[in-house]
Amino acid sequence: MDRFLARSEPPPNTSTSDGVLDLTKRVLNKDEIPECKCNRGEDWTEVCGIGCENRSMQVECVRGKCVTEGPCSNQQMQNGSIALLSIKKLHDKGISLFASQPILPGAFVCQYTGEIIESSTYSRRDKEFKGSTNYYGMSLTKGEVIDARACGGIARLANHS
Repeated sequence: MDRFLARSEPPPNTSTSDGVLDLTKRVLNKDEIPECKCNRGEDWTEVCGIGCENRSMQVECVRGKCVTEGPCSNQQMQNGSIALLSIKKLHDKGISLFASQPILPGAFVCQYTGEIIESSTYSRRDKEFKGSTNYYGMSLTKGEVIDARACGGIARLANHS
């Protein structure tokens, strides 16, 4: 399955609960939290930048576990950072997401959210909606998919081809 799967328009707000993973919020043990190993140095501009081990693994530095002891450039979701975006309806493409300013390669845009379901459930839904253009999915892990069809954020409208 492609990492991103998308169709042209968001669906009506419907939902189904079978096959949904039970993901009760769990607090990580201290030894499970990835520690930042960046060098502080004199010039703080590169701390947790492109060479950050956490960033390269697509994991945010956790407050209190980052060597910066202050603002960290690898805490975009925790800080509520989001690129300036707008949503427009295009005649031939449906509803799409647009950047209001240039976005640098590798920059955080926004979080992909939706219903976390088992891959088998997503495959079943894929067959059910075969003729529809109203579903969106992104593989999360080997057995999980984020399905943003019934609920999800604006990232589902991004053009990722």
